[in-house]
Amino acid sequence: MDFSRLLKQSDRRSQATAATFLAGTGGDGMPYVELTLQRCKELDLTSDLDMWEDRLFQGGTRGLGTVLNAAGFDDSDPLHRDVLNWIVGVTRIPVAKIRAIGTWGLADIGIPPQAVMDRLIELLAEEPPSDDVNVATCRGTAYRMLVRLDWTVASSFIGHAACNDHLSALRSWRSAMLDNPSPDTRRISEIDFELMRIENFG
Repeated sequence: MDFSRLLKQSDRRSQATAATFLAGTGGDGMPYVELTLQRCKELDLTSDLDMWEDRLFQGGTRGLGTVLNAAGFDDSDPLHRDVLNWIVGVTRIPVAKIRAIGTWGLADIGIPPQAVMDRLIELLAEEPPSDDVNVATCRGTAYRMLVRLDWTVASSFIGHAACNDHLSALRSWRSAMLDNPSPDTRRISEIDFELMRIENFG
């Protein structure tokens, strides 16, 4: 795929196509990070995004984090810091879906940098957006990412409202999967393991 050509196009469909496949490039995607970030910054994330804008945002955010993780985050690199700061800023936008994708983007970057851990912990206690009504709440998603990145830190927040939100989401997903005529047994086993680990901790 010619990422540079697609990202340089003026239409969001071309840009979104490149962004959607960026994560699959791993560390080889670094040459496309700056332009992908530029395209993402052009979006008004407080407005209703159309289909291609939404795909550009989601693919770009997750792709940027994944590529930086694969390349190895370098705090001395201005571009790496720019990506991190932009994704942290996304998690401050008071729109639940936008904030949740930003939270996933932080986890895609990983730890280090310490700023990822710090922001996830902040998100556990932040006032939720007014439209935060999904099964997976913003703070629950932040806790889920913390579990993924550092169980030792995550375990210290067991009993916290964010942890309880995550447990509720896990139970809801499990119930929905069991109602499916062809349940995803592998995913159900993963959920069972995570439920057991959190509920039986200590």
